[in-house]
Amino acid sequence: MRVLSSGKLMGGVTFVGVNGNPDTYYAAQWKNIQPRVGVAYALNDKTVIRGGFGQMFRNPIPGGNTMGWSSSTSYNATYDGGKTPADTLTNPFPSGIVQPTGSSTGALTNLGQGPWFINPHYKTPGIWQYSAGVQRAFLKDDTVEVSYVGSTSFHQDSSDNINHWDPSYQATCNVEMGGAASVCNSGYVTNPFQNISAFKGSGYYSASTIQYGNLTRPYMAFGDIWEYQLNDGRTWYNSLQVTGIHRQGKNLTLHGTWTWSKLMRSGGYADNTYRIKSRSLDGGDIPHRVTLSGVYLLPLGRGRAVLGNSNRLVDTAIGGWEFGALYVYQTGTPWGMPSSLEYLNNPSVSRTTTYNSKSGYNMIVGANGCIADPYHVAGTSDQISNNWTASHSCSQSAFRVRPQYAVTGNVVYTGVRLPSYNQFDTNLSKNFAVYNNLKLQLRLEAFNVLNHPLWQVGYDATANSPTFGAIAKGPSGQSNLPRQVQLAVKLMW
Repeated sequence: MRVLSSGKLMGGVTFVGVNGNPDTYYAAQWKNIQPRVGVAYALNDKTVIRGGFGQMFRNPIPGGNTMGWSSSTSYNATYDGGKTPADTLTNPFPSGIVQPTGSSTGALTNLGQGPWFINPHYKTPGIWQYSAGVQRAFLKDDTVEVSYVGSTSFHQDSSDNINHWDPSYQATCNVEMGGAASVCNSGYVTNPFQNISAFKGSGYYSASTIQYGNLTRPYMAFGDIWEYQLNDGRTWYNSLQVTGIHRQGKNLTLHGTWTWSKLMRSGGYADNTYRIKSRSLDGGDIPHRVTLSGVYLLPLGRGRAVLGNSNRLVDTAIGGWEFGALYVYQTGTPWGMPSSLEYLNNPSVSRTTTYNSKSGYNMIVGANGCIADPYHVAGTSDQISNNWTASHSCSQSAFRVRPQYAVTGNVVYTGVRLPSYNQFDTNLSKNFAVYNNLKLQLRLEAFNVLNHPLWQVGYDATANSPTFGAIAKGPSGQSNLPRQVQLAVKLMW
């Protein structure tokens, strides 16, 4: 389906492969070349410089559109915001059940409803990846590598409602712009589409009144019209990566990494009606990540330092033992802006664990619980009652409840992160030589061996909740599994 512009009243849709339209959602992409280039240069026998660049493309994911070949008939309980009932349970579909029309109705398809379509000029999303670094050998068994690693994606998917209300009208309903919500909530006028057969299946067909805001849309005969895969999304990632390796003969290998990074994204709209562009710290941003791992081959058995000449029976018992461990630490990801609130001041607090003997809450508190009433200003005694402890100071509100029809602002970063992550895993394995190159490995593996709970499910974002800005400790708040032990068998040849 594609949008057909034919004036403010109607607009409409056209169909792929009908009336001379192309047979595809968008044109074929013939320039998606994916070059890669890399270079390594040895300055001397201990120092190597490396760099590389690559361009890759993502497999496109165009959604199939069944508009015209599927239909639904809505039950309409009310047409005036709940003031009076409409369709009854004894006759829930007074205008009948709507049947699919295929492409026969052309631009009249889905009148009164919310059609959607894919950007006809869609380009395949791609990404550039690049790196440059230096590796240096220290002594005989130690190497350290320091690298810059980055990436930039482009033509990423985003969406836009091209049939939103006129922002100048919505401003008259926005209390923050001097308006009143009652202008929109009570702003019902005579429905010009009532009983027009082309509107069957929508509330526009049977409603006697309609919100005036719907008549300010560019194509007033439709609801929201979403265009997907707009290609204006992008991400950019920059990092410093340090890797160290220590080898002690053939028995011990230690490996450590540290990554310091930042990930940003943009594209789409924070507020579609007021046309506020979206640009923010990515929800997957992790400034610091550290890993420490090691593998130790016990020096016992045939060919090893201890009992190296043992017979096969003794070697089967004492040889081939291997111990490994992995520790991971990373900082928490950003806490997103609650959709029902407006950002006033940095809400971050020193993360604490608190227990309220009266309410019984055992929580990790990470965000200021001071939220202002939507019709007042921050800094006054207008906070709503939601604080997780009676002693919590509310001298200044961090958020304000967003009024109806108000602007949804773009918040780059709330200043709040989820708790950090750290986990320790180990394994003990035994290798058996079965026959020639056939080997059998038995592994005893323990995950989260220290049974350390992780609290990364997200802080409560419900404005009037007594646990707003906190994570309730307990099974529902824990984001990892308790200690797990398993036995694995691996056959290699």
